[in-house]
Amino acid sequence: MKQFLTLAALLGCVTSVGAQTKPDALDALKTQPESTNFQETSRYQEVVDFMEAVAKAAPEKVLLTTFGETNEKRALPLAVIGAAATTPAAVRQTGKIRVYIQGNIHGGEVEGKESAQMLIREFAQGKHEDWLQTMVFLIAPIYNADGNERFALNNRGPQHGPMGGQGQRPNAQGLDLNRDHMKLDSPEGRAVVKLMNDYDPHVSMDLHTTNGTRHAYYLTYAPPLNQATDPAIISLLREEWLPWVTRTIRSKYN
Repeated sequence: MKQFLTLAALLGCVTSVGAQTKPDALDALKTQPESTNFQETSRYQEVVDFMEAVAKAAPEKVLLTTFGETNEKRALPLAVIGAAATTPAAVRQTGKIRVYIQGNIHGGEVEGKESAQMLIREFAQGKHEDWLQTMVFLIAPIYNADGNERFALNNRGPQHGPMGGQGQRPNAQGLDLNRDHMKLDSPEGRAVVKLMNDYDPHVSMDLHTTNGTRHAYYLTYAPPLNQATDPAIISLLREEWLPWVTRTIRSKYN
């Protein structure tokens, strides 16, 4: 699990050089995997508690809000970093590139959920200050909160960990949230569409893991496959972004 968390963290939050501060309160804050030698993943309340503790330790850097509720009425937490307030108007008025990062759309694919929490803590510690000159981040670590809470040891078949179990793929209605962007039968789907309309992010990152399924490669990714996508976006991803990710992973992990 630790190996895949590292890969997800690298994809979602590549290390940058910038002003860095590490208050004692933030150093002591650990995600559930970090606290258990990467044997367990976070429950919903642990994610919320972690985000609130980070925001309390660095209120000038990390702002918290919510962007809707799940079918079982769990509030969907959202961290806003790089703006003076959490409202869509305040975020858009920054004039910066707006980046939305979403984890845990499938409750058993836990790496994005944990990496997103670690990234929020890094921002609170003063890391990645250079990013914030041109970008504002909207981070939702636990999108499928109801699915996350249905812990079981057999939710992901041959997946290697977490040893304490993990959530299920669908939400509480039995819907795969990654297939509910058209009908919007789920409150989670409607919530994320409202977020997209309100905040209008330029870049969206939806974090998954292939751990537990059979693939020819350890690292998998794809550019947009919709034929209506602007050719310039496809070209940017195919020719620049994804080759850069490959080179960086190869250099860092041999």
